[in-house]
Parts: sequence; structure tokens; C-alpha cells
Amino acid sequence: MTTTLADSAFDSLRLDAVSDLEALRRAYELPKATALRKQMTELTDQTRRLIGCSSLVLVASADAEGNCDVSRAAAPPGSSPSWTHGRW
Repeated sequence: MTTTLADSAFDSLRLDAVSDLEALRRAYELPKATALRKQMTELTDQTRRLIGCSSLVLVASADAEGNCDVSRAAAPPGSSPSWTHGRW
């Protein structure tokens, strides 16, 4: 942990940020095979049925540079928003 004072809460978070792959590996182990199997590039019939039963869905994605985004969609169960070509 860093003891330098920060001007804001966000600055404080940056002081302790993981800055390289070596530091990341010290803090977190590699994901297990079960976690890697959860990654998918498209929705299957099974995931569409699961989403259809849900009142809130969070979809996370990352681009080639590693920039992440999480989108939410809320609707009554059975009437969830449609997912077409990667967009809500």
C-alpha cells in the first residue's frame, strides 16, 4: 500500500492501482478453466432462455485494448429487451 496523500478519492485509488502484468499476477492468480469456459462471443439458445427469465441482465465486454464496458438492461421477467447483433 502507498502512504502518499491524495487530493481526491479517485487519486487515492490510482496510487494503489496495479500498473503491470507482474503486479497483477502477484495480486491475482490465473483464472481456472471453469472461469474461462464462461467466456462467450455470442449468446446461445440456453443463455437467451436464461435472460428471458431474468428481470435484470448485466452484459460485460472488453475490446482488443482491454477497455471494459458493462451494460444493463432491466425489464419484467419474460419480456427482457432483445439482443440483436451485439446491441440491446
